[in-house]
Amino acid sequence: MIDFNELASAARPTNDDDWGSERQVTAQNLFFYEIEKVLPADQFAALEAFCLKATTDEMVDEAIKMLSEYLLAQLTDEYETWNKAQGLTLGSADEHFFDESLTDAQRAFLRDFSQRWERAATVHGARGFAFGEG
Repeated sequence: MIDFNELASAARPTNDDDWGSERQVTAQNLFFYEIEKVLPADQFAALEAFCLKATTDEMVDEAIKMLSEYLLAQLTDEYETWNKAQGLTLGSADEHFFDESLTDAQRAFLRDFSQRWERAATVHGARGFAFGEG
């Protein structure tokens, strides 16, 4: 599992002497390498254009913001597709954890989905994200 919290933190200079150091540049490159694997090419190109005129902190913050927005959009599409396939019109997933009209499998999906949503939604506040299955 990729922990974007750790990668984002490592990519940021710890002080003025660390800015541009081999450690910081390597960490920044790894962070953006992993971001590039998740974001669609057009969004990553937009991020690269933004980064041309940004500080390291601004670059990392923008990458995290874009990652969060992309992941939440993907999850929204997944949830809408699942609802339709199940013949449901549920609202917020966490409101239905104990809904006895749902099957065990449906409630399990909702719990898993909610965990993935929470990880994606906390990106802005935490300035990072752990990405991967389970």
